[in-house]
Amino acid sequence: MRALRLGDRWRERFSSWRKRLSVLLRVLLGLLFVVSGLGKVSNLAAFHRELVLYAFLLAWSLPVLAVAIPAVEYFLGACLVLDRWLQNGK
Repeated sequence: MRALRLGDRWRERFSSWRKRLSVLLRVLLGLLFVVSGLGKVSNLAAFHRELVLYAFLLAWSLPVLAVAIPAVEYFLGACLVLDRWLQNGK
């Protein structure tokens, strides 16, 4: 009976450690997206030039993508940092 209690304690500690690690990784990844999105927004002309180098993109889509990609990056990064998702039941 005592061994079962020690096993339960270990599971609780491991679960707590795993939750903290997942929160840390989620926040770090979110901050990476936010910083990357802000970096692209700060110099849209340079980001547009980088997109032009990708020959497979359509010319009319480049100005739209130059604005949309950083916006989506920033939004998803903020969602990761703030732990907000569009899920059923949350």
